[in-house]
Amino acid sequence: MRRSAEGYGLTAFPAALAMTIGLMFNGLNSLAGGAAACVMSALLLAGLIIARPPRLDEWRHCAHVLRPVGLAVLWLLLNQSGFWTSFGAISPFAPDLFLPGMVGIAGALCAFLSGAFIAANRRQMEQTVDLLILLIAAFLVIGLLLVNVDMGSLFDYWAVERQGRFSGTIGNINTTACICGVVLLLSVGKAADALVPARRDLAMRDAGGLTLYGLAIIIALFAGLGTAARLPIFASLLLTLLLLVWLARREIRVTRAQKYLLAFVLAMGAIALAVGSDAVVRRFADVDTALGARALMLTHYFDAAMDSPLTGFGLSAFPSINSFYMSDLDAMLELHNVNSPHNVLLQLLLTGGIPYMILILVAAWRVARLWAVRERAGQASRIELGIAASLLLILSCAMIDIVLDIPATVNLSLFLAGLLHGCGLSRRPSSSTELRTIPA
Repeated sequence: MRRSAEGYGLTAFPAALAMTIGLMFNGLNSLAGGAAACVMSALLLAGLIIARPPRLDEWRHCAHVLRPVGLAVLWLLLNQSGFWTSFGAISPFAPDLFLPGMVGIAGALCAFLSGAFIAANRRQMEQTVDLLILLIAAFLVIGLLLVNVDMGSLFDYWAVERQGRFSGTIGNINTTACICGVVLLLSVGKAADALVPARRDLAMRDAGGLTLYGLAIIIALFAGLGTAARLPIFASLLLTLLLLVWLARREIRVTRAQKYLLAFVLAMGAIALAVGSDAVVRRFADVDTALGARALMLTHYFDAAMDSPLTGFGLSAFPSINSFYMSDLDAMLELHNVNSPHNVLLQLLLTGGIPYMILILVAAWRVARLWAVRERAGQASRIELGIAASLLLILSCAMIDIVLDIPATVNLSLFLAGLLHGCGLSRRPSSSTELRTIPA
């Protein structure tokens, strides 16, 4: 059976749409939304496997990361079954919500595998990243339009503005700011890749793509500053600067076009800061209060986690944990309406204890380590640098907010991680005229 690489382009749009559509609908942040996110990821993965069955080495490459995740899931299943309870462990706090939690994990794993299999073909990966940028930027524009034409209040489903700050169609301010940073970093990585000396002729023909990246950078900067979210904005700008420096460091000679890219990003950043800096500056006036609330939150939930350090409290148990441990007056006043520990490590600790957290971190470390080896060897592309910076931004924001508690952003993050991991697979031909024979 012979398949042309031309057919790979047909999967880029469904993949990008499946991984971003939830950002338009409140992040799919509900039990039903989590199920919908899982279904979309599973259908995408099934379509990819049917269209082009992955090679055995691709499955092995992904299994290197999925093995510790499988052990982590087994640990949760043992806790849910009551196995650890017989040894004196605390019973799961929300056993009826275990299945929805497992559905969320399954959806995230499908998103990771989908990204890995897509990235095995460079052209397909590039098209998918382009469409991710386009779709997320479009959703940000829709949210900005709803705010600026004063129509956000007409839609109960979309709280696109909260207390004068842009929260987008995701409905969460810090998460929207983080996603703006992801668009910014992906766009810079793609633009830098289009402007390398070896592809200068392609860049001149691809004016549409460069225009997309430029507009996406502008939209991300202005939408991000509209959120007035302190850490996501600071981290996004810092990582963008570091990405530009790292990209320039890799070149023997920085081209004029790359200098234009640097000047463009810096100019747009300066204009956006000049226009939207007032709200951000005002937010820094109460930074002490915010830090105090975060410190109370972290210490309170860490103390709760230490009541069950080995097995945690089970999947989807945080509302029950929050109610059960609400004995301190200060905690009751500050944390009574909190829906998450606002720290991804604490969330893992509360869910499955120290072993569960370590296993998930091992999986993340394997993705990072394999990519770092390729980067040191000079094998990583500029697009991969943009993806890696985006994942670093997401992890940074997840340390202080709910970025990795929302189904749509969890799946998008795992999809980006899959893209990064899949780039380590041997490349298939990127030319649409080259054919590959696949055994029947």
